[in-house]
Amino acid sequence: GVKEALSKGADYAVASLGKENGFLGNSKVKIGLPSYLQTAEKGMRMVGMGKQADELIATMNHAAEQAVAEAKPILSDSIKKMTL
Repeated sequence: GVKEALSKGADYAVASLGKENGFLGNSKVKIGLPSYLQTAEKGMRMVGMGKQADELIATMNHAAEQAVAEAKPILSDSIKKMTL
């Protein structure tokens, strides 16, 4: 039962996050810049480079979407091999 629940949860997570704008379109999981780069982001926006800052954030989130899809077989295999 537990493995089945984990498997279904993993499938749901991969399906919802591994699609276009799965991360970027979900404020609960959207990836922002690390704290040490947020000052630079603010500076970029102040000098009219907001588009570039947005592109960087979008690129990071789209990479995460691709990574989730790639990780599905690894996650599934790990759940199958779990012992409880």
